[in-house]
Amino acid sequence: SIFPPSPVTLQIASIPNVAWSTAFIEELVRCGVTQFYICPGSRNTPLTAAIYKSTRSNTGVVRAISVHDERGAGFRALGYSRQNGRPAAIVTSSGTAVANLYPSVVESSSDGVPLLVITADRPYENRDNGSNQSVDQVKIFSSTYVRWFRDIPPPSDDVPVSLALSDANHAVTLANQLAGPVHLNVQFRENLAPDQGPIRNDNRIGSVTKFHTLRFTDVPGFARWSQSGSRWQRAFYPDKNVNHSIIEVAELILQSRRGIIVAGNLRLSNNDANEADSLTSIISHFATVAGMPILAGVQSGALRRERPVIPFAEHLLKHPSISKGLRPDFILQLGSPLISTEISKMITNAVMHNVQTSHVLVQRLYPYERADPEFTVTHRVSSDIGDFLKSLTSYIESLGQQATMKCSELTPLLHLGRELQKEMPSIIEETSRAVNSQTVEKTPNDSILTEPEIMSAISDVLSELSSEKLRGSSLFLSNSMPVRDGEFFLYPRQVTENDQTAHMQTSLSGFPLSVNVNRGASGIDGIISTAIGCGDTFTPTTLVCGDVSALHDLNGLYGLTSDLPSLSNAQSKPHSRVPLTTIIVNNGGGAIFSFLPIAKHGQDVGFEEFWGTPTKSISFRKWADAFGLPYRYANSFESFREAYRSSLLSGRPEIIEARVIDRSKNVDIHQRITSTAIQFVTKLVSETSSDECDLSLNTRINLPIKRYTNENISKGSNRSKTLLLIHGWMGDKSEWDLVGAELVKDLPHEWDIISIDLPGHGEAPYILSPIQQMMRTALSLNSFHENADFCSSGKFSIDAMAKAVCNSLQNDHGIKSLDAIAGYSLGGRIALAMNRLCLTNTDMNAPQQDNDNKLITKQTRLILLGANPGKLPFDDHTVKTESDNQRVRKDRLLAQSLLSSLYKTYLIPIGSDLSYLSKFVAKWYGNNLWGDLQERYPHKFKNMI
Repeated sequence: SIFPPSPVTLQIASIPNVAWSTAFIEELVRCGVTQFYICPGSRNTPLTAAIYKSTRSNTGVVRAISVHDERGAGFRALGYSRQNGRPAAIVTSSGTAVANLYPSVVESSSDGVPLLVITADRPYENRDNGSNQSVDQVKIFSSTYVRWFRDIPPPSDDVPVSLALSDANHAVTLANQLAGPVHLNVQFRENLAPDQGPIRNDNRIGSVTKFHTLRFTDVPGFARWSQSGSRWQRAFYPDKNVNHSIIEVAELILQSRRGIIVAGNLRLSNNDANEADSLTSIISHFATVAGMPILAGVQSGALRRERPVIPFAEHLLKHPSISKGLRPDFILQLGSPLISTEISKMITNAVMHNVQTSHVLVQRLYPYERADPEFTVTHRVSSDIGDFLKSLTSYIESLGQQATMKCSELTPLLHLGRELQKEMPSIIEETSRAVNSQTVEKTPNDSILTEPEIMSAISDVLSELSSEKLRGSSLFLSNSMPVRDGEFFLYPRQVTENDQTAHMQTSLSGFPLSVNVNRGASGIDGIISTAIGCGDTFTPTTLVCGDVSALHDLNGLYGLTSDLPSLSNAQSKPHSRVPLTTIIVNNGGGAIFSFLPIAKHGQDVGFEEFWGTPTKSISFRKWADAFGLPYRYANSFESFREAYRSSLLSGRPEIIEARVIDRSKNVDIHQRITSTAIQFVTKLVSETSSDECDLSLNTRINLPIKRYTNENISKGSNRSKTLLLIHGWMGDKSEWDLVGAELVKDLPHEWDIISIDLPGHGEAPYILSPIQQMMRTALSLNSFHENADFCSSGKFSIDAMAKAVCNSLQNDHGIKSLDAIAGYSLGGRIALAMNRLCLTNTDMNAPQQDNDNKLITKQTRLILLGANPGKLPFDDHTVKTESDNQRVRKDRLLAQSLLSSLYKTYLIPIGSDLSYLSKFVAKWYGNNLWGDLQERYPHKFKNMI
């Protein structure tokens, strides 16, 4: 136990204030409240003295920090609670000191951060009568924001200790369970100091301290509490029971074809390195099992390191073809709020245009929290995200391979994101250089650093530094531009193909474990204090804030100084300073407002004065000197990256002023980066220099053939008969070699025997390039849905492959006619399609010839191995039988299965994709169709796989 082994008897307590405060603080500590932020004052003296004693009896566990400013203390406690997932306590005196806590209380409530607000107050007789430093503190914070309020009467032996213990215990329980602030307002009478005898400022007869300790503690349960070191009461939260929703959500996933996961603020219950890594792994594993890619907002922190996450999704979603064609039918949102407007827009459009789309929100919701700003949520699960996903993953895995092999059609977006991830640093650099080159007159002191380059440099440094130096590191982003730039640009540096497996475990482990933002009310006050609170656990922390945000909370920098030791030399790291690197992005005012429509009205509305709010007269260097803090200045990408890297490695608090180019150019830079990213993605999809995506099918491709006859036969040979051999979907033309050699011996000399590589097999090119094929599926241009025209020329189908074979035989190899076609599996399907296309003369790019000179005629013999000779419906006028419909459905299921197998490789860990495909191939060739090949020829089977 971390608590004193001796019983807490309270026998040495001389006055009620001491006894009550000692018991109250001890119970808070037992309930896990070990971080106290104390604001100086007189009325809170009993609490401060009790906390000080607790730091000495719980050395290295309980910490107390003196903060001069109540407003800053509130945000600092908020930062600690946000970073660690458990409440810190703020302790203040009475009066306006309490009112200064309101902004932090609002943020705590709005973003579901547990917080304990303990305010000292005057007793009843000093209220509402003009007594000094007395304001109405009863429910001073609106019940809209406070989860629970308790007005505690002055300590005395008339009120037993059990009430103090129960109040403390219940307050911590509710702060954790209801995820928000709890306010305890404690009335104290004199003597506030631990002095017996005459009561201060009370000259009435008999005014001396009176306290009966045994009467105060003579209650059931006190002996147990005193001797055990356990909390007064243990609480178990109902949101741990998530089984009731597992089955329904699993069914939605299995029914979907275009599912996607969206991650916002994950609200960790304990934001230490182990839990954060654990939740990240849980989400990543679930995405792999469920077969869905992830759109990870910047608040999800380390999740952006994981393989199932689509990098730079914000830019992909700005691409018109992607935003239009994405159309997810299932959205699993983990945590809220979402910062990205593009992701929110995607969700809204999906629900609006498809009545079958499900939007499931999973989050530990506090009471009355809706977390549905666009009213799109169809299912809401109030649960710990990790617990829910572990149960959901286990349930899906229990359903067998058919469930775990399923994969979303949106998974190919991972490939696009990774390609953009490689290019994005160059896009940012070249765009910044281009904008800087437009400046006519420049001096050596002019800044060439841009705001997107700041996030790019942070990504570089955090991806490069090892985990030993940045274990458990956190990043705090101020509202306005920093959090938006973090959403746009803060992704790990792309690793190369050659060192992916090893490098992923080292360089990316330095990427921030957690990213914190005051996004509950999205204000810019108290930013520095909140970030200091995040770093109060002595983990490396980086704050990125704008110049205006910094001005709101400059006095918070005093929390980084070493003027005063901690309250006790016995405390953990008593003279340590918070390792916070504060990056002040100085753009000379409020850059975010330049993105608003009002900016174009300029001085007609006084834009620069009332929105731009210039800050050019402030010197952050002098402020750093005033607080005795190391200061660095950077005005270029290289100088900023080096300054940031050096600051992190120093392990001490430092200020970096990042002087960026004029904010009037900031909008232009962001727009250019977006435009360049869209052009890059367009080029990837179309593989042309055109601005339009060319996703048309190319059936005019040269397919290699192999002849098995004894002599070289050129185009126009006089051999009178031709036999075409077509391989299956896992093979190529060489699989006919043994058969071809035998046929040459057995068939008459007039036969020309050839095999051919189908598109995308062997040495043959693709009808569609891999990126085109993936994007056609991801953008809804391929369809295997029930209402799809399965053989339409606009779809990648057997017909398209059949046309490619017909065209290549005639145009590339001079084959005038086919007398026989032998095909197995897929080859048999191709043969059937070739036969139908040539005989029906449908306008589907099939060779058009007179009836006497067709490639395939009614006399052409079809030899089908493992292929159903039934027909495939090919247009809307064909009468389809139930047998036809069953076959189409079977083909669709096969197509979905094959695509899922391919797409799954984008989700599984690097290095496991080939292993995964090998297992799939082994399963395929283990079917009875292949005559127990694995059992009969195990060595050959292994080599083949």
